[in-house]
Amino acid sequence: MANCPACGRAVALSRAHCLYCGAPLGSAAAAQPAAAAEPAAPEPRARVLVLLDLSRSEPLTLAPALAVSRYDAGLLARRGGIHLVRAATAAEAEAEAERLRSLGTQPVLGSAQAERARVDVAAPVCAIVAAQRK
Repeated sequence: MANCPACGRAVALSRAHCLYCGAPLGSAAAAQPAAAAEPAAPEPRARVLVLLDLSRSEPLTLAPALAVSRYDAGLLARRGGIHLVRAATAAEAEAEAERLRSLGTQPVLGSAQAERARVDVAAPVCAIVAAQRK
């Protein structure tokens, strides 16, 4: 992709005229290097998952912890299983876990990279919860 010399918008090199302003693209658009416009991808940050085991939680404690209605909290508690609350940096995840503990829930912290590396996500999450129960 190159930029239009008149309006500066990105245009396809195969077009003779700019799609937006109609300016002729000729050799001016072809002369601009396409690779220079793409910035380098940012380095991924390590993420920590904040998880809740819904089968061990009461709807009255889930509602304020997850900022949902009592009805929705009841549905979540009946469904059970593991609920992803948030994926955050280590400090943010610890702060969120402390907030959830203060509201009467039992959050579990797990590594997002470890979860992404496995094909079966349910088994590692259950292993984390089982390790926390001991």
